[in-house]
Amino acid sequence: MSSSLAKRRFSQRSFSVSSSVGYDDETTTIERAPICTAGDVEGPLSTTKSSEVTTTQKDGNNNTISANNETKLYAALPDPNKDKVSPDDFLHKLVFATCGMELEPKKAKSLNDFFVKVTDEQVAAYTITVVSACRNNDLDALKKLHSEEGQTMNCFNRFGESLLTMACRRGFEAIVEFLLHQPDVDVRISDDSGRTVLHDACWNPTPQLKICEWIAKRDPALFFIADNRGCTPFQYARPEHWDIWRQFLLDNKESLQALKADDVKSKLWKQPQN
Repeated sequence: MSSSLAKRRFSQRSFSVSSSVGYDDETTTIERAPICTAGDVEGPLSTTKSSEVTTTQKDGNNNTISANNETKLYAALPDPNKDKVSPDDFLHKLVFATCGMELEPKKAKSLNDFFVKVTDEQVAAYTITVVSACRNNDLDALKKLHSEEGQTMNCFNRFGESLLTMACRRGFEAIVEFLLHQPDVDVRISDDSGRTVLHDACWNPTPQLKICEWIAKRDPALFFIADNRGCTPFQYARPEHWDIWRQFLLDNKESLQALKADDVKSKLWKQPQN
């Protein structure tokens, strides 16, 4: 592990902007603060009569497995062009319309038994060799390390950041796709700042739609995870891209059905106000 990794401290760890590549996870330059707003979670939407729509689902290899799944609507779908709200507000409306429930963001550190535990072996596997291959966007080198040397791709530094974290932050689509196809690579992870891979992907200066689509299909609950500062992934997205993210959410509304899982509802269900 490089000396720069060993010297980093929690107080220094923040997303930064670099003039050469737009951002850099190892060098602190100009910190970009998240766009945190209070009251992002709205109250219940009025329920309209139910209707049914036809959806298509895909398996892990992006193959169509069903073309006739029916999804009941509990309210009218929000319009990304007319409902000019933040992505978080749009997401809440969309979840209510498609799932008939309300979830609320929770800080990662407040959720017990929700994220995977990082082991000493996984930290030891986060070597300078595999880190360099990922940082340099060298997919061939990563594949060779994995296939010929048995290098695990599910490794972490001591801050809880993984190779997937780095690839999402830098927008390395090919590497993210490769990592997500590894059965041992975890998505439900958070670093010591409470940030998930979606925080890193949404922080990128350019909307990483494909990366976020892949992650949403694996675990859409990550959209509702807040970091230590109380900010969700979309609160790191730039306001000028909000229209893009609203359309993204509508286009990927089928992925939100996974939010009905018991482990998600038990952690993120919005409690009624007394």
